[in-house]
Amino acid sequence: MKKGIGGLLLVLWFGCSNEPKNNTIEINGFAQGTTYHIVYINSNGENFQRSIDSLLIEIDNSLSTYNKKSIITRFNNVDSVCEVDKMFMDVFNRSKEVYAETDGAFDPTVAHLVNAWGFGFKNMDNTDSTTIDSLLKFVDFDAITIEKNIAIKHHKNLMLDFNAIAQGYSVDVIANFLADK
Repeated sequence: MKKGIGGLLLVLWFGCSNEPKNNTIEINGFAQGTTYHIVYINSNGENFQRSIDSLLIEIDNSLSTYNKKSIITRFNNVDSVCEVDKMFMDVFNRSKEVYAETDGAFDPTVAHLVNAWGFGFKNMDNTDSTTIDSLLKFVDFDAITIEKNIAIKHHKNLMLDFNAIAQGYSVDVIANFLADK
């Protein structure tokens, strides 16, 4: 029996010393109008919060309708063309795919309606069916295209709201970042 315990202790000692050290890292922060909590394992115990916060700021600077200096805000405020970045193009292209797959049920040009109902970046008072009917003419994702890195509105009053897809995109960006590390 003594021999069995000694052999078991030796196996455990060697087993533990040869395994890579796994450290669970938990980070929290504020982004996209809410909080986030991320848990990941990094064998070197590296904390990537600064890098993740930078990525989330970059996403907000591209896709947030609440950020008055973001690319999407700039696009929504111009009459026809706007230079866009890779993140905007990625989300725009994925939105076009979902738009096509849902026969138009998913349409990020609903920004005017979202605002009218009080859920958007502008709140309108006294929204009624007449107001909604008048805003429906500004829902037309087919009237926005991207050529190279230029987004083009074919009707000046169109606006985009990527909030229905941007959070999932953010998760994908962070997950890919962590996978690369």
